Amino acid sequence: MRIVITLLAVLLCGCASEGYQPGTMLPGRIVCLADGTTLAMQYELTSGSGKMIATNPVTGEVLQGNYTAVLETKVRTHQATSLFGSDDTSVDTTDVADGSAVLVGNKGTVINLKLHVKVGNPPTGYGDGEDNKGVKYNVQF
Repeated sequence: MRIVITLLAVLLCGCASEGYQPGTMLPGRIVCLADGTTLAMQYELTSGSGKMIATNPVTGEVLQGNYTAVLETKVRTHQATSLFGSDDTSVDTTDVADGSAVLVGNKGTVINLKLHVKVGNPPTGYGDGEDNKGVKYNVQF
């Protein structure tokens, strides 16, 4: 339990020192793999889920939705014979979260994205997706 509290304290201190506050919209891009069109994208800095907005410069379509990303946490108990007779428990948390987003456009396009996010302030990541017409995309932020 002390390890979990320590990790949370480090994460919270790290966020405060970088200058980006929760709720800040950060830049990214979504590239259409069919024709190379780059959609300007913004995502909200939050803990695990937030808003995502993209605009297609060719069609003028505005796509809005939400993303969600979850860190993988593993708890391991080691059976060890020690002088004190106690078990050793450790918590492993990765700094990469898997996530997804669904963006719905005002002209009928729906893009489903799969994301890989590296925790940080700002977080960075990449992913790929496909829209409801079979067009494939790459996302970077």
